[in-house]
Amino acid sequence: MKLRTSGGVVVADLVGTTVIKRVKEEKHILRKPLSWAFDKKIIDEAYANGATDIRIEATDTDKVYKTTIKNFMDNSFNVNRGFGKQVALLLKHWTTGNPKEKQMSLFGVQEIG
Repeated sequence: MKLRTSGGVVVADLVGTTVIKRVKEEKHILRKPLSWAFDKKIIDEAYANGATDIRIEATDTDKVYKTTIKNFMDNSFNVNRGFGKQVALLLKHWTTGNPKEKQMSLFGVQEIG
C-alpha cells in the first residue's frame, strides 16, 4: 500500500505490517532536534491499516532505522516546518542496523532490504 502525504506525494509503503520509507539521510533527517519525521496523516493511516513497525532506509548511508508504531506514537512530538503537520521521533528512540540484515519468515530466513 502506498502512503501519501496530504499533498498526494508517495513517501512510504505499507508492506505487511511495516511502514517502509526510503530517503537520503543527509536531506531528510531533522537536525534540531535530531529525529525522523512523518506526515501525521501517514502515521494515522498506517496505524488504521494494521501497521505495527516503522523502518526507514537511508539510501545514502546504508543505515536502517527501526521502531514500533506504538513507540513512535507514545514518544513523538508535533512539528510544522513548512511541510504540513508532522510528527517526529528523536533518534534515541530508534534502533539502527544494516539493510542486509536477516529476517525470519514463515518460509525460513530471508534477506531483506
